[in-house]
Amino acid sequence: MTYYNMNDNPDLKPLEAIGLSKKMMNGHKARLFFLWLSFIGWFLLGILTLGIGFLYAVPYYNAAKTNFYEELKMGQ
Repeated sequence: MTYYNMNDNPDLKPLEAIGLSKKMMNGHKARLFFLWLSFIGWFLLGILTLGIGFLYAVPYYNAAKTNFYEELKMGQ
């Protein structure tokens, strides 16, 4: 979540953003892992279609990851 922390707070130093990310992810790593697992099928479909499936899967994955970050941010 470091990338999202740095986008929300551009004045954060990289190590501060990493520390904030560690703090945010404490207790939520399994949720993120299962989110990643839920996209395996989409990425396999992208491979099977020679990359065409990635046109849909990658933006969907990024939106889901961003939504996960927003949920973490609201929980703090």
